[in-house]
Amino acid sequence: DEYTFEYVGHEEEFSLKPGKYKIDLFGAQRGSGYGDQILYEGYGGKGAHVSGYFYICSENTKSYFVRVGEQGVANSRDKGSMEGPNRGGYNGGGSSGRDISSNEDDIADDASGGGGGATDIRLNKSYTSRVIVAGGGSGGFWYESSPGGDLRGYTRIKGETYELSSNTNTYIVNGLGCDNKNGQGSDGHDSEFTPQGGGGGGYCGGAVRENTAEEFEKYPVGDGGTSYAKECDKRKDEEICFFDVEMNVGNNTGDGRLTITRLWECSDENCLFCENSSDSCQTCKSNFYLYNG
Repeated sequence: DEYTFEYVGHEEEFSLKPGKYKIDLFGAQRGSGYGDQILYEGYGGKGAHVSGYFYICSENTKSYFVRVGEQGVANSRDKGSMEGPNRGGYNGGGSSGRDISSNEDDIADDASGGGGGATDIRLNKSYTSRVIVAGGGSGGFWYESSPGGDLRGYTRIKGETYELSSNTNTYIVNGLGCDNKNGQGSDGHDSEFTPQGGGGGGYCGGAVRENTAEEFEKYPVGDGGTSYAKECDKRKDEEICFFDVEMNVGNNTGDGRLTITRLWECSDENCLFCENSSDSCQTCKSNFYLYNG
């Protein structure tokens, strides 16, 4: 059986019975950008894909909270504006900058897109309780934008491929850190040229570069957000955690989504942990004891 969560614009609550499950999370794609009044819909900034397996083995029923990321603006529901700023997608997408000009004859028609939102599961409503996250892509431009990342964030060089970011990382390693630990992508800066696209939502929200002409010329979009999974020390854990985790950079178009596939539930209602099949128990509830499995 599958439990599927689509973008709805708010948090949703769910619970599961003891058993084994597979999970797939997809971060949201970036919003498209405008250039000379043309909406460039085909460029990248796709959301990340995170997959893994987990067991539910709680004595009491626990609730978990899902937030599914929304594609940034412009998108099929909201064309945004040529001037900007264009809104970032729900759950952490940063908004684009605004096209400004000191020339009265210059039309404000070069707005970038908002960043895509992240998809995550939380133990409560706080961002500090996130246990798994798939990052969103950064807001679009005339060129490709940055994809939702894995444990590392990525930034797009104008007209070229993307490179590793020094400002958007799930873990701080060798001095490379995270500007947005709350998962919120940065808003792009305003510009007389083309304003920056917003950063993608993620475990670490996508950062943007400094507000200088040199930085704009090389990095016209923000970083994609990063992904995360709380991995298990052992497969059986008191709290939800994941094993055999895989992360794919820039793998999803449109809104995010989340799918939980039930591989099996423990067939005995007094069983907490059935690792290898539904009818073979390893751990019982309190006051019950194993007998012949």
